[in-house]
Amino acid sequence: GLFIVDIADPAAPVLVGSAPELSAWGGIVVMAPDRLLVADFNFGLYDVDISDPAAPAIRARQRLTGGADDIARHGDDLWVANNYAGVTRLALSDGGEQLRPTGRWFVDQAAFAVAPGSEAVWIVGNDGLISIDPASPSMPRTVGTLPSPGLLVRAAIADGRIATVSSWNIDRRALHVLQDGAPLEPLGATPLGPFFNIDTPGDALALSNGVAWVPAGGYGIVGYDLRNPAAIRRLTGWRDDHALVIESLVVRDGRAVGLSERNEVVVLDVSDPVRPVVIGRTTVRRGEPASLAVV
Repeated sequence: GLFIVDIADPAAPVLVGSAPELSAWGGIVVMAPDRLLVADFNFGLYDVDISDPAAPAIRARQRLTGGADDIARHGDDLWVANNYAGVTRLALSDGGEQLRPTGRWFVDQAAFAVAPGSEAVWIVGNDGLISIDPASPSMPRTVGTLPSPGLLVRAAIADGRIATVSSWNIDRRALHVLQDGAPLEPLGATPLGPFFNIDTPGDALALSNGVAWVPAGGYGIVGYDLRNPAAIRRLTGWRDDHALVIESLVVRDGRAVGLSERNEVVVLDVSDPVRPVVIGRTTVRRGEPASLAVV
């Protein structure tokens, strides 16, 4: 389902509305303060009106071949990872009210996640990280591929750099940093761990002020300093917190908002990345966690 939580008072988050018929497993993009695009990996995209947060309503539907495993916005374009159906680009038209498909790229592996950059679009596939030229939808050109010892699951871009994280095989979990552009240029990497097997880390990754934040299973969230990518440094100390197993994560202006495996929305102060502090939390519903966005 889709759940709307008011975090105006971060110490006391409040559930204000929901649309249980929606699935947000493929991610959420904020289009405007009163409008969301929700990605359903089985169907495609839902355009949702949240002008009344207590009663979110579907405005339009966009079926996509392969569904929508991930969604990202870059200017007036939306990029959607369609699993084995490749990657779709949609353009915003009519003042941003309509979505119009403008290209599709087929790659030789499943596309799990997508991160559009300044010169290339980065695709997280089941065999590694791929960058493609966004100018050639009819004849897609692979710029490069980053092999990884574990399965890459998420990518994020900030300040001209891209970071990607591997997961699922937690013994080989790692964080990679690359230059955003072509040709593909790895800058550094670091292993992530150790983690508790009983608290498998979520597949989230957030970049903010030169710090990469990743879930760390039973250790909550952990920040890594990327300012010198050749020597990535862990900032956050290990601290057991089995009640804070984060699956989805957004970091902005010294605050982190996470969705835990218990379906709790958790607000943290991360202004000091050495010691993240929980400010408030609330349960939205018991069940499987999915995606998170902050309006």
